Amino acid sequence: MLTIFVPPIVLVGLEKARLMPTNKVGKFSAEMSLLALELYFAVPLGLAMYSRQGTIAAEDLEPEFHKVTNSKGTLIKEFVFNKGL
Repeated sequence: MLTIFVPPIVLVGLEKARLMPTNKVGKFSAEMSLLALELYFAVPLGLAMYSRQGTIAAEDLEPEFHKVTNSKGTLIKEFVFNKGL
């Protein structure tokens, strides 16, 4: 989660460069804008890093799933599931 450190670093850089507004409304607006930009870009990238589906072996599940067969009568060895968010 490297992106959690981006806003403080940018804010310190703005303060050192004397670009940060001094009034409360301007400073709050700059901080919230930076936070919104981070969420807009970082959350989709973070979600894209992980697959939405997972697989699990039938042996790792409850005993009633060990002998499940498909419509052709073949034993199912692996199940695919949606991880969800």
